Parts: sequence; C-alpha cells; structure tokens
Amino acid sequence: TQRVEGEGFRDGESGWGGVALSGDGRQLAVVRQWQRSLAVYDVATGGLVRSLHTSFGPNSVSWLGAGGAGLLPDAEGLVAVAEHKCISLWDLRVGSTAPRSACVQRLVPTATSPLYSVNWGRGVIGCCGGDRSVYVYDPRRWTIRGRAMGVTKTQAMSLSFSAADPRIY
Repeated sequence: TQRVEGEGFRDGESGWGGVALSGDGRQLAVVRQWQRSLAVYDVATGGLVRSLHTSFGPNSVSWLGAGGAGLLPDAEGLVAVAEHKCISLWDLRVGSTAPRSACVQRLVPTATSPLYSVNWGRGVIGCCGGDRSVYVYDPRRWTIRGRAMGVTKTQAMSLSFSAADPRIY
C-alpha cells in the first residue's frame, strides 16, 4: 500500500471521481467531476506530472492498453475518460503547453444519459451509464463493436471486463 498525495491532490472539492493506475504501475490518473480535471501523478514521488481540464465533469478514467502488451501498440500514455455524455481520449504524450490539445478523440454513445464508467478490456473499451446500456468500442478505429441496451434494472455505475474472456463484462 502506498499513499500518493502530490501537488493539487486536495485542491478544491473533488466531487464524484475516479482513479486508475497505468499498466506499468508508475503513474496514477485521477479525475474530479466538480473540478472538471484530469491529473496524472508519479506514483514513486507523488508529484504531479500533468494536469488537464476536461470539457465536462468526468466520472471515470481508464488507461488504454493497461495489462495487455501488444493488444494496442503505442497505447502508453492514452487515457479514456467518461465525461458527462461522451468518452474522451487523451494522449498524454501531446505537448503540455496547451492543456486542451491532448484531447484527441470524443465519442458520444448516448445523447440522453450520462456515462458513469469507462474501462479497458483486452483490446476493447467499454462504457455504461444512466441509460442502463453497455457500449463496446474498437479503440483502433473508434467504431462501435457492440451494444447491449437496457441490460440492468437500474443505472449502470461500474463496468469491468473478464480477464479470461473480454467478451464477458
């Protein structure tokens, strides 16, 4: 167990948020809804590596390619964020002088309900939310691979994929 508490970690009210470790465990991504922010910390030092401002209040974050070497080549530094009704893809390797320039893609799977969770699952990325549905995308082409409509009785607050079979969530 390690405590990460770097610069900006306790600034303001965080609201609903999410955290995710990078695949190598060296960086921690943190999203805060009320601050509309994505911050990346170095786990070893606790220092703030990068701070970005999101367009909407983010609910969840996931590193792409984490735990799956070769499934998405050159994915290190790519982070997916569920913000309001869209998924935004952030490339942390993009220059740090313009905070919004790191957002390289936005997907809007549902126009009616907020998204509460986004997760990487061995070659696919999925999201779920207030409309009780699950959306699965191919991150190489950002095309929809599948969707399951109304699969839960209430809002879907979290999503994870099976380690044995990525078709199971």
